[in-house]
Amino acid sequence: HKAENFAAFTEKYRTELSTGSAAPVHMKTAAEHLAKGENVTLLYGAKDPKLNQAVVLRDWMNGMMDK
Repeated sequence: HKAENFAAFTEKYRTELSTGSAAPVHMKTAAEHLAKGENVTLLYGAKDPKLNQAVVLRDWMNGMMDK
């Protein structure tokens, strides 16, 4: 992802996560593992470790667990 496009990507991806039917199921599974003290590994294919879908997903998941 290019840095100048990352904000737009983040917004679109967060919308997709919030409205998609699969995300709540996967979020529940991840939360169950985290509650047991287990790790949840997020993979990404981008070259930049700070600008990628895993960072957006992590932040979205953290926000969902705070609710």
